[in-house]
Amino acid sequence: MKINLSIFKEYDIRGIYPDEINSETAYEIGRAFAGLLKVKTKRKQAPRKPKYANGQEIAVGRDKRKSSKPLAESFIKGIIDSDTNV
Repeated sequence: MKINLSIFKEYDIRGIYPDEINSETAYEIGRAFAGLLKVKTKRKQAPRKPKYANGQEIAVGRDKRKSSKPLAESFIKGIIDSDTNV
C-alpha cells in the first residue's frame, strides 16, 4: 500500500477522508507507530503483567466526525497487531 506522504504534518496527521487517508492507511500508521515506540523506548516489561508481551501502552483519542470512528478502530487494530496495549 502506498501512503500519501502529504498527510503527515509537523504536529499531526491530516487528510481528506477517504481519498488521502482511510482505514487501511490508519491501520498501517498504527503498526508503524507501535513499532517506532518499541524501538525508541526499548522499555522493559512493566511491573504488572501486561496483556501483551512487550509492556508498551498507547492511548488513542478521537473527535466526533463520522470518519473518526473507522479511522480510530483501524489505528487501534494496527497497534494491537503489533503486540502493544491500547
